[in-house]
Amino acid sequence: MVGAVTNSAVTARGRTQRRAAARLTGRAERDARIAAAATRASAARVAVQANAERRALAVAAAELAIAGAERAERQANAAAVEEILSAVRVLRADGLTVAGIAELLQLPVPRARQLVKQAHTAGSDGAPAATADTAIEPGPGE
Repeated sequence: MVGAVTNSAVTARGRTQRRAAARLTGRAERDARIAAAATRASAARVAVQANAERRALAVAAAELAIAGAERAERQANAAAVEEILSAVRVLRADGLTVAGIAELLQLPVPRARQLVKQAHTAGSDGAPAATADTAIEPGPGE
């Protein structure tokens, strides 16, 4: 009987040790899963920040491009307006009337009159030419 009790105790001790080892293994696996999940979440958070930075850089680049395009448009329009005013000066010097200039440039007479005034002002005293906004755009009701 002593052998049976000893054998039973050894078996029970073995089962207890296996359960303890299983619990430790289970804890280690759980700890590994927790660590992996935390690592994935941290990496995803870093990705979100990187995406926001990438978007901000793209927006800044787009804003710079828009500003550059607007500046180029203003410069091109100013050059075009100066060409128009120069042509109007030549037409007036050749004796064309305001009505003739209006017909030739396909503009309403009041707008042609305004161009003639601007061309005279810009050409006579060295004052800057009119802006693109006032030089060729039709006025109210035109």
